[in-house]
Amino acid sequence: MEYYTGGEMQDIRWYFGDGDSLVSSQGEVIHHYENDGKYPVTFVATDFCGVRDTAIDSIVVNSALGPVTDMISKMTDTVCPGFMFYIVTAALRADTFEWNMNDGTILYGDIISHKYATPGMHYFSLRIANSCQHEVILNDSIYVTTNLKTPLDNIDYQMLTTEPCVGDKFTVLSFPYTNMTYILGDGNTVNEQLDSLINYSESPKLYLGLTGISYSAAGTYDISAAVDNGCGVKDTLELGTLEVVDKSQAQAYISLDFLYESGTIVTYMNKPTTFYVGLSSNYDIDYGDGSSKSFSAGSYTIDKHTYTAEGTYTVSLITTNSCGDRDSTGMIVKVIKDPAGYAGVGEIAVDPMNVEAFPNPTNDVVSFKFDKNITENTAFSIYNLQGQLMHQQNINNANKVDFNFAQYSAGIYIASFVSETQNISKRVMLIK
Repeated sequence: MEYYTGGEMQDIRWYFGDGDSLVSSQGEVIHHYENDGKYPVTFVATDFCGVRDTAIDSIVVNSALGPVTDMISKMTDTVCPGFMFYIVTAALRADTFEWNMNDGTILYGDIISHKYATPGMHYFSLRIANSCQHEVILNDSIYVTTNLKTPLDNIDYQMLTTEPCVGDKFTVLSFPYTNMTYILGDGNTVNEQLDSLINYSESPKLYLGLTGISYSAAGTYDISAAVDNGCGVKDTLELGTLEVVDKSQAQAYISLDFLYESGTIVTYMNKPTTFYVGLSSNYDIDYGDGSSKSFSAGSYTIDKHTYTAEGTYTVSLITTNSCGDRDSTGMIVKVIKDPAGYAGVGEIAVDPMNVEAFPNPTNDVVSFKFDKNITENTAFSIYNLQGQLMHQQNINNANKVDFNFAQYSAGIYIASFVSETQNISKRVMLIK
């Protein structure tokens, strides 16, 4: 277990309830419990003014708790030989996910990708284990066939650009996952491989389709895609016409994770703030705290910055497109201490809530499941990647909420859960 106090203290005396104690000036400690039971946890903190206060909590240790599996979601049930497929799974009280693909391959993680070279029904198993030495074994299968046609009517595309300039990089989003060759209409082609489509981890990079396509001359280009499903069947899909210009107005756009306090954008101190930036090629960002950054990217990108002190900061963005035109925008960001990770003396730390979304990707309904019952008013919101609010409702006294995305276009959406003590965001991919 990890325990936290807020801010630096002159002296902190920890009593863990199992006979162990610790005297420290550090606001974070880790303690291991050896036996089952309910333990009273007490810390007595003295600040540098000599003021002393006490906080009390308790923890239940139970070695009989096993993993609880919520789901295994395959992107498809049928694939071609050599075609990469993804599997997403989730479980409560789980520490390790070990996959035996029964072809000599062992994989680890709650999201894996694999491919089989030979046709037939392939069986695999998943072992989920936790630190209580309990485990769950799940079995599943996937059918590999050489007789599979690409369902072109199920593939959707979204170009995140508006009349790109010559040399501008732009993004194409494609759903669902497939291998294809983009035919750009200027004599060039770009190969897209399944492995590059998405990175599920919360990192500064978000791989969705292709970022970085550009043209060297102005003109009108017919873009198509040759789709290869791996069974030797290739189909061509017309994506549309793109107008590339040598004169265009730049568009500056910036947004971030969607937490607001009385209309003011709020983020947390000492946590990476995710800025969603797009609609140009070159970006200059001033974060308002004395640091800045300049970079080039496609027409959609994610940038992260960490504020180390509370305060109100003016963030400014200047974008430049390849036509030489510039545009600017900005926002005011209020930085506060995270109530989910900070406990002041005399307070008990808020237990952060975890939210899982299943299935994800989806083509209609997603179930957002919480690891504990919501006992306070929480704003549940859905935003698109442009920061537009698509849906909002209040939830309370619930451990799950279902939402139907079928009315929206294919793409990435942000599900936000905000209360007085929590701020959680989940990305959901909608495929058609």
